[in-house]
Amino acid sequence: MLSAACTELVEGSKHRSATEMRTQSRSPSVMLSLSKHDSNWPARYEKERRELLRLFGGTVDSIEHVGSTAIPGIDAKPVIDIMMGVKHLDDFLPKNRMLEDVGYTWGHGDVVEADWRFYVKYEHSERAVHLHVVHFKGDFWDRTILFRDYLRSHPETAAEYQALKRRLVVVFAKDRVRYVAAKSEFVDGVVRLARDERGHQA
Repeated sequence: MLSAACTELVEGSKHRSATEMRTQSRSPSVMLSLSKHDSNWPARYEKERRELLRLFGGTVDSIEHVGSTAIPGIDAKPVIDIMMGVKHLDDFLPKNRMLEDVGYTWGHGDVVEADWRFYVKYEHSERAVHLHVVHFKGDFWDRTILFRDYLRSHPETAAEYQALKRRLVVVFAKDRVRYVAAKSEFVDGVVRLARDERGHQA
């Protein structure tokens, strides 16, 4: 389906300016690597979910396990991505004492984006959890769920995504910004397919 575009994505992304990329992190680059799918990832997510509900249960509409660790059978960076949908993002600013008390730090440097708050939890100096706080059922929420659910229900597309990531992690092993941005065209294509499929099922 999308595999024919993978080589072009890898080559083209080598020349993109980092300033053009809306990325997950603006922290210094570290060596990226992929791990084989770990059956313990869902349990790690569930532990964090319970902690977040304990802290913010009254203000949270939904919490979801997203990213590659939420897709059965594919390789991933061993970092649990969690998306928390809320009504009021203004409650989540860079200085959030409740999140800090359970190990999360602000992940967007000096930037506070209008539709997305990003926090990172480290364990043994390595990234362990990414927390994305977004408007519940907003565009960020919708795209992320569509992408995850499409890969879960279409193993052949998940395999294509895995193959792309394996190539990108070699090219951009020391550049998280470009690694994330280089996947964006593939992600956009999957989201379009998912929306088309959802429309046909409506």
